[in-house]
Amino acid sequence: MTKFSINLPTVSQISIFIVPYLAYLSTELFGMSSIFAIVVCGILMKDYVKANISNETRIFTKQAVKAFAQCTENLAFFLLGITSIIGNLHWDFAFIGFSLACCLCYRIIAIIIQLGQKRAFGPPAYTLS
Repeated sequence: MTKFSINLPTVSQISIFIVPYLAYLSTELFGMSSIFAIVVCGILMKDYVKANISNETRIFTKQAVKAFAQCTENLAFFLLGITSIIGNLHWDFAFIGFSLACCLCYRIIAIIIQLGQKRAFGPPAYTLS
């Protein structure tokens, strides 16, 4: 669709957002994974859209996606804040301790694995001799 609308940048901009939304709606209609459909649609559209849109359309699309991402992030944190104020909160020290221990263990394991990969496949370490 963007190939035939090179002289109409508005049509290409709209089609870049409408096609993934239609993929989302069609998968929701059939009860399938809508997130997976959007990801696959983006992967399939990427090279085709990149080759067939003008520079102005590319800039507009990039800025529109950034603005949309900022708005949805703000909405998510707003709803999280409202939920934390409304709810009846209590501290569960066992859950907090378990969560921190899991995060710490995961971090240590991830660092050890990454250092092992760097030593095995990376450039040799520098020495001060």
